Amino acid sequence: MTPDKRIYKLSVVIPAYNVAGYVQQAIHSVHAQTRRADEVVVVNDGSTDETAALLADLPGIKVVTQSNRGLSAARNAGTRAATGDFIVLLDADDYWHPQHLEVISRVLIYRPEAKWISTCWTSFNSPNPTMPLPITMQKVIRYDYPLYAAYRNRLLPSATAVARDTLVSIGGFPDDVRRSGEDKICWANLAAAGHHLYFVKAATCFYRLHPTSISSTEAASTERLSTLFDRHSRVQHAILAGTSTASTLAFLRGMALRTLLPVPDYTGSAEALRIWDQKWGPYAGLIGKLFRRAISMQRPITRLSQFTLKAYLRLAGIWTARRARVCQFVFQEDR
Repeated sequence: MTPDKRIYKLSVVIPAYNVAGYVQQAIHSVHAQTRRADEVVVVNDGSTDETAALLADLPGIKVVTQSNRGLSAARNAGTRAATGDFIVLLDADDYWHPQHLEVISRVLIYRPEAKWISTCWTSFNSPNPTMPLPITMQKVIRYDYPLYAAYRNRLLPSATAVARDTLVSIGGFPDDVRRSGEDKICWANLAAAGHHLYFVKAATCFYRLHPTSISSTEAASTERLSTLFDRHSRVQHAILAGTSTASTLAFLRGMALRTLLPVPDYTGSAEALRIWDQKWGPYAGLIGKLFRRAISMQRPITRLSQFTLKAYLRLAGIWTARRARVCQFVFQEDR
């Protein structure tokens, strides 16, 4: 594995809407990075609290101001204003481990073909969380996104970086989705465009839990979830057309898993089942039949069948992760 000596310019994009109590910590975590950001773009999305005044007093940032248009539009505005090779996303109420940008840079050194990188993350709700230990090793896994989404689907925007040209080419984040779920649609669009996810098994991002967070409010609406899953599935149908057995099975695993949790069925399942029957139905076997019953919800499946499907999902995810690992290295090697 020969390191790539190219220096990539990293632009941090932070959308900010009424986050006066949090945005300083987020920006401080950027300035405290062991690998400094090349630029920091903060988009004030029509805040009505003290956010604008706080941003005016903070050094080392470029502020873009717009009327309130939602999270997707703010990220897209930041992307347009940025000049770096990669857009490194950070929400204003989250913050980073001091080595987050170093981890992103190391992936690009060893896997220069990567256009889409994400790391693990952990949540917190205390005002003064304990500073994490230094990262000494990281494992990088290259996923086909349908396989990853079927297994865990826990990508966090604040832990994700995308090549700027790549993000622009897919249209960025969907402007018509103003709050929750816009990230999943963007990830599906990246996959539909043929990009792999390079996932780092190190927690370098910290996600704040608080009563006003999107995940605590709008995302709980089952009607909204159903609509978003339908939109997500329509994009993934482009992935299914002419893809491998593994990707097709992965998409159906994801639908079955959401059914088993349970999450409401959505209209996209009918088209996916049609593709399943046409391409892989004759070769499905017992597991395939169980998946079809779980997804179509034609008849309740037994507890034993549910246990079998959940065990298969778990084992398939472990098998996928082992096959997809592309590199592993320790930080001390290059210092």
